[in-house]
Amino acid sequence: MEDRRLNALDAVVRAWLETGSDPDYLARQHDTVRAAMPTLARALDDLVVELKGGGR
Repeated sequence: MEDRRLNALDAVVRAWLETGSDPDYLARQHDTVRAAMPTLARALDDLVVELKGGGR
């Protein structure tokens, strides 16, 4: 169970951080999430800091 949880957390952090071929698209999506669900966006930012020791 612990491995699955860590894999899921890693996938969430990657999805929040990886820009793919269009960094502007990711920025727009972040803006959308921040506007629609600010608590979720803050939680994702906090998760990145906690698990990766960095920010966006």
